[in-house]
Amino acid sequence: MATLLHIDASVDLQGSNTRRWSSGFVARWAVANPQATILRRDLAREPPPPLTETFVRAIKTAPDVRSPAERDALLVSQALSDEFLAAERYVVGMPMHILTVPSTFKAYVEQVFHEGRVFKKTKGGFEGLLSGRKFLFFVSKGADYRHGTPLASFDMLEPYLLKLLAFCGVSQSDITFVSLNNALSPTGPDKTDEATAASRVDDLARHW
Repeated sequence: MATLLHIDASVDLQGSNTRRWSSGFVARWAVANPQATILRRDLAREPPPPLTETFVRAIKTAPDVRSPAERDALLVSQALSDEFLAAERYVVGMPMHILTVPSTFKAYVEQVFHEGRVFKKTKGGFEGLLSGRKFLFFVSKGADYRHGTPLASFDMLEPYLLKLLAFCGVSQSDITFVSLNNALSPTGPDKTDEATAASRVDDLARHW
């Protein structure tokens, strides 16, 4: 059976929309897939460390000649990468921060997305290694970034994620976004988005 990795990127541990939607989906999906394995990664409670000069030097050095400090610098990266690659399906709670992904998620990408793990170099260029894996993002945006709105072109979150995963070989048809707009509006999140998200959670839990 499939292994699902549930990642939360929101630093709001109490009132996060993305935590609420992603955890609700995973709970329903688990009921529909009782034999599946569920892994959990909370980037707020266990934030990935930023890259260091020692880390960069270590990934450029052959494993058999790395220094003890270089080997230690890669321990978190190796653990996070092993966990990530153990899954075939990924559910991510992802709030928009300053038009793009939270810094905790960017740090996670920098620890996990490395050559030989999610892509490789070939004579013809780069080849992604994540083909066939499925990604579901529950995204919360403070204002209205929907297509056709004045802020649509400022949304750098979804384009970034699409390009990142495409580079790693993931088909766009295997990437799903459930977005909640106007989350910071005085009147609360967009009600149509909330109703649509609730409906999609039920449907995706059965068929995703």
